[in-house]
Amino acid sequence: FLANTLRLGGNVLLPCYPSGVVYDLFECLSSHLDNSGMSTIPMFFISPVADNSLAYSNIFAEWLSTAKQNKVYLPEEPFPHAFLSRTGRLKHFKHIYSDGFSTDYRQPLQMKVVHCPIDTSLNFTQANKLIRDLKPGTLVLPESYLHPPIIDPARTDLVIDTVSNRTVDD
Repeated sequence: FLANTLRLGGNVLLPCYPSGVVYDLFECLSSHLDNSGMSTIPMFFISPVADNSLAYSNIFAEWLSTAKQNKVYLPEEPFPHAFLSRTGRLKHFKHIYSDGFSTDYRQPLQMKVVHCPIDTSLNFTQANKLIRDLKPGTLVLPESYLHPPIIDPARTDLVIDTVSNRTVDD
């Protein structure tokens, strides 16, 4: 959906809180766009706290995964958003009236609105049911959601079941 909308010259708006989830979203979206051949498409982070949120995200490591915590002490960025921001692909503004926003953001005259809420409070059972009900054509997930936790491999209830969620056409 996202890649098709952008290919047709549209914009995609993903409202979310300026918290850790937004950084995972930047990582997933930039990777998806890169894999779709759209690595030049810019992303915009619009929030009154966007500047501060980006500045602090790389130095407060205690809320990161272990792999990303370890990267904080290396001379590389733990999140791709720092690189995206430095190269100008991720642009951040306090609000839509900020200087430079109107020159960087392109707006099509017609807009098709599709509401696809992302509920970050879903548990695995609810997520599997939602996926079965909606039958998405493409599902982007972290690899870790496809396998039980390493410390408790019997917990198959903590897995997104991609086999049961497939349709006959898959």
